[in-house]
Amino acid sequence: MGAHISLKALRPVVAMLASLAGMVSPGPHHHHSAKPDPAPAAQHAAAAGYRLGPQDVISVDVWQEPKISSHDLPVRPDGMISLPLAGQIRAEGLTPAQLQAAIARRLRPYLSDPAVTVQVDQVRSHKVYVLGRVRQPGIYVLAGPTRVLDAIAMAGGLAEFANRSHIYVLRRLGGGRTRRITFNYKRVIAGKDAKENIRLRSGDTVVVP
Repeated sequence: MGAHISLKALRPVVAMLASLAGMVSPGPHHHHSAKPDPAPAAQHAAAAGYRLGPQDVISVDVWQEPKISSHDLPVRPDGMISLPLAGQIRAEGLTPAQLQAAIARRLRPYLSDPAVTVQVDQVRSHKVYVLGRVRQPGIYVLAGPTRVLDAIAMAGGLAEFANRSHIYVLRRLGGGRTRRITFNYKRVIAGKDAKENIRLRSGDTVVVP
């Protein structure tokens, strides 16, 4: 005969398991969060010499000058930011370090030795579009170096009936021209034609027929 265990004896074990379950966050909610944590993006931006663009959100800290410092400061569509005393400054195309230097130069007539720190809070200007037969088509932020396979993974992977051999990237060139770059998912996954897994640029569109 099997050993009989009373419900009363199991209660402490059930309580412990419930406590442990509450300490572990469920994975799927993190993987499908619509809003990425800005901290990793900011860290990557600082490490990779990220260049600012419109819609990026930054923080500017001037040491011992809280009235000049500014947080949650967006880069405007014209590429400019505005700060007290410093006035209008072009941020687009500059790295955080270059923008720090530009702000410090503007503040020197007013402060003897301005110590300026610029941090990227949210990366929003560098985007790619993933369209067609993927699970989550949409617009995705390039927080770091991103290749075609990365973009497809960001979009949840290929959907059913996706044409894996005829995926392509549309890249805008100057003068209204567009370049079409082919990508054969089957061959790249098999370790062939790795050169097709190109690094994407801001504004690229990945199309999955």
